[in-house]
Amino acid sequence: MIQWVRNRFRNRRTDAKTYWRKRFADDPDGWVAGGDRRWTDEVNYNSALEIMAALTDVLQRHAAPFAGKTLLDAGCGVGHFTEMARKLGFDATGTDFCEEAVQRAQQRYPEPIFRVADLTQLDLSQRFDVIITLNVLVAVADPADWRRVLRHFAEHLAPEGIIVILETLRQPGQAADTAAHVAFRSLAEYSEALVGAGLVVQHDAQVVLSAENLSKDILIIGQDHDRS
Repeated sequence: MIQWVRNRFRNRRTDAKTYWRKRFADDPDGWVAGGDRRWTDEVNYNSALEIMAALTDVLQRHAAPFAGKTLLDAGCGVGHFTEMARKLGFDATGTDFCEEAVQRAQQRYPEPIFRVADLTQLDLSQRFDVIITLNVLVAVADPADWRRVLRHFAEHLAPEGIIVILETLRQPGQAADTAAHVAFRSLAEYSEALVGAGLVVQHDAQVVLSAENLSKDILIIGQDHDRS
């Protein structure tokens, strides 16, 4: 039974890579591929601009000044947010497990560093001042993989660094999502998963996107200075 479950999640990961390759192959600009397929390219583009504005505000409050600091965009897609971070002044690196997306990012944005990397096996031999991951962890449906990704983030975080996660949180009392390809987590689940690494999680902001009044939550994760 245990082996069957492991094989099921392994097949999901394989299917996920195939799925994302197709999404990025069908969308040269990456706005729909990295956004919501129910929306037009224009709506996804405008939503991305709203997220960029909110993310810039969060980074200004928690990570400024940017010059000389390193930033990892984990699950970067075609690199739009990685390039945004570079323009802000970060030494930016983007990673994605989809080779096609990384190739497109390298062609579109030659200055940041882009690498093919699976977040469940992340090993970059580098620590970063800031790690951002935007609408990515919801697609890591396997609970063990999700915890593994968070552990890798903690291992790649520089002292006094921060992790910025943008997701739609599962609210208290809300039933767990039953879809096979996504999993929404609560703030409490993030806190519990990271406490062992000496990290504390706080809800920093909520972004309400113009499209369908959809909201996204921004979490800030950093060292727990009160921990004895």
